[in-house]
Amino acid sequence: MFSSTEYISFSDCDPAGIMFFSRAFEKAHNTYEKFLFANGLGSYFGSGEVVIPILNACCDFKKPLRAGEEIAVNITLSEMKENSFLLMYTILKTSGEIAAIVKTVHLCVLKENFVKCNITDDLKSALLKLGT
Repeated sequence: MFSSTEYISFSDCDPAGIMFFSRAFEKAHNTYEKFLFANGLGSYFGSGEVVIPILNACCDFKKPLRAGEEIAVNITLSEMKENSFLLMYTILKTSGEIAAIVKTVHLCVLKENFVKCNITDDLKSALLKLGT
């Protein structure tokens, strides 16, 4: 598992003070970026031969999040195949309650032509640290 802390700002929320649904994906992706950089994999953001587009993303909302709240976002590896992987992000309120669960499916492709390729060894090693 990899975890980071995020903050819900006023600009993250609708007029009722509840976080916009799209911000759950933003908070999850921020944590994903932190995970990649923490594992020396920042080159996957444009400068390497392999890129990792997201094929599918979904979110189940459990509790509202409001401006001013700090949240924890935990990433776990749910599934890994030859050239794709599924990540699960659990967004937790400070009380420990689950506020949302985000899932993203990623595919490794060659940057040059977007042809599928195997998950690289360095990425595979980092993903395995996330456990299941």
